[in-house]
Amino acid sequence: MTITLKASAKELKEVASGKKKLITREIRPGNAKKFVRLNEQEECVGIIDYDRIALHNSTLGAFVVAKIQRIMLMEIEDENGELVFYEQNGKKYEMVDWDCHLGEILEISKNVPIV
Repeated sequence: MTITLKASAKELKEVASGKKKLITREIRPGNAKKFVRLNEQEECVGIIDYDRIALHNSTLGAFVVAKIQRIMLMEIEDENGELVFYEQNGKKYEMVDWDCHLGEILEISKNVPIV
């Protein structure tokens, strides 16, 4: 299964050239269903098992497709090692990043300028 994400021109270039091997996105209530499986209480019960990632930039009309080696959820801690929380619509959420470790690049569109 493939996940499709928006990417900056810089991020696309770095992935296409092999300089960038880690894609990170912050999980928020509005995007959580794209990254994790949720139960009826909207609590995370697991990571969605993607095997490919497609990064695209609509301004450039460009994309890169890569295999995924590993996906991890990373809890965000402050400088004291305490978990970081934020509030949205009166509800408290833990800050968590979705980290995607890239494998082999499968496809690069012609209009991705490689540096």
